[in-house]
Amino acid sequence: MEERLMELLKQLKGKNFVKDNNLMTDGYIDSLDILEYVKLIESEYKIKVPIEKIDMYHFNSLQSIKQVVMECKQND
Repeated sequence: MEERLMELLKQLKGKNFVKDNNLMTDGYIDSLDILEYVKLIESEYKIKVPIEKIDMYHFNSLQSIKQVVMECKQND
């Protein structure tokens, strides 16, 4: 799943990321990018990400994003 999440992020930003990047705190993505990324994730995984999960804490790393996706898939 992390590989596909990285591909979606590359699709959004047009550059490669590594698994250990701190996406927001290191400035790779911003809050507007998160909104676009959430749309891509929702479409890819056929889930709905709750608004309370769309923040810097949940979208700062691929591991935390993966956790959000897994939780959303469980709740569907």
